[in-house]
Amino acid sequence: MSPPSPPPNSPGTKLPLNGWGIALVVIGAIILLPCGLCTAGFLLPAIGELAQDGDFNGFLQTAGIVLFVGGAPSAFGGVLIFFGTRLRKSA
Repeated sequence: MSPPSPPPNSPGTKLPLNGWGIALVVIGAIILLPCGLCTAGFLLPAIGELAQDGDFNGFLQTAGIVLFVGGAPSAFGGVLIFFGTRLRKSA
C-alpha cells in the first residue's frame, strides 16, 4: 500500500504556471538557448587557445568581447525564465 498523497490544492503546493509565466519562460528560452550556445561556441575555443599558448592577455580580450556581446542577452533570457517560473500562484 502506498503512502497517501496530499490533495492537489493543499496549502503550500504550487499551481501550474499562468499565462504570463509561460510567456516569460518561452521568450526567455528563445533568447537564452541560442545566445548561450553561441557564447559557449566562441568562449570554449578561447579557453583551449589559452591552455595551448598561454596568452592570457589575448584570452582576456576575446573573453571580454564574447561575454559582453553574448553574456548580456544570455543573462537577460535567464532572468526572464527565473521570473516566469516565479509567477506561479500558491494554493
